Amino acid sequence: MKRPKKPTRVQKIIIYNNNLNSKTWMVEKEDESYLYLISRTGKQKRCINKFAKKRDKITKRTSMK
Repeated sequence: MKRPKKPTRVQKIIIYNNNLNSKTWMVEKEDESYLYLISRTGKQKRCINKFAKKRDKITKRTSMK
């Protein structure tokens, strides 16, 4: 098994969109449509779809005048 790596910025956004915390997950491997994650403790593994949007986008506050 390869050594897990810290997620890049784009991977962090994908992890966040799948309702996970990017600080507690590391990337084991990546292919065209899936991201294979392993927890920092090494006890859990997850496979998430890169293109699934489970969380809404963060919207910026707009001031009302």
